Amino acid sequence: GGALTLNCNGYASCLTSSLQCPTDDPCDIDCIGQSACQNTNMYCPATQPCDIVCDGLRACGMTGANSVIHQLAPSTGTLTLICRNNQASCQSIDVTCPNKPGVCNIDCLAHTACQTMNLKRPTVGIEDG
Repeated sequence: GGALTLNCNGYASCLTSSLQCPTDDPCDIDCIGQSACQNTNMYCPATQPCDIVCDGLRACGMTGANSVIHQLAPSTGTLTLICRNNQASCQSIDVTCPNKPGVCNIDCLAHTACQTMNLKRPTVGIEDG
């Protein structure tokens, strides 16, 4: 298989959706624009890299309308989450990291981008840019 990119580009383009990556292929989820992936369930591959970009005002988050990032079992891939370019891009979202050390990378690149984010173990690396 090859990498899959799920594009949610534009205002509320994937609002209240369920985005399912293939189980064993790399997957990118791009949420670009205001409320693009707000209140959305995202399912990362079981064994492959999962790269998610939340870019825009409340692109993936908002208190009461947060997104949830899930890992499919056995959860041995990697997760890279980039929250950028506007306030609250990942506010209050629930993030489950993969089930091995050193593979959960979260970049918070805007004011309040990751405010009240809920991170679930096992291993989390946070960079505050």
